[in-house]
Amino acid sequence: MTSNVSFEIIDLKNLTLKVLGCFDLKNLEYKDPPACLVKNQTARLVEGKFPLNDYRDTSNHSQHKYVIELDDGTTISGILDGFTYDCTYDGQGKDLGLPEFDIMLEPSQSSE
Repeated sequence: MTSNVSFEIIDLKNLTLKVLGCFDLKNLEYKDPPACLVKNQTARLVEGKFPLNDYRDTSNHSQHKYVIELDDGTTISGILDGFTYDCTYDGQGKDLGLPEFDIMLEPSQSSE
């Protein structure tokens, strides 16, 4: 089973991320992510397209692979599933807030 995990980019220059968790549409809150991740932990995007262009970058149209390195050196990977509008800019003169994106973790990483 796959899990969609949301990440917030807290440092655009170094592509440092904060794990937000798995968004629950029913309760409109972030639930705990799969066991390989912990809410609010930091990580770094080491592979993946950024900034993003448009909806065609998502899993329904493309299969952009993202690799995220955790602080302990562990890497996880998945496919981009969604992103906020502010991911279309690289921090150059735009102040749209903190960009967020979702990846579908590969099944071996998303089992709880």
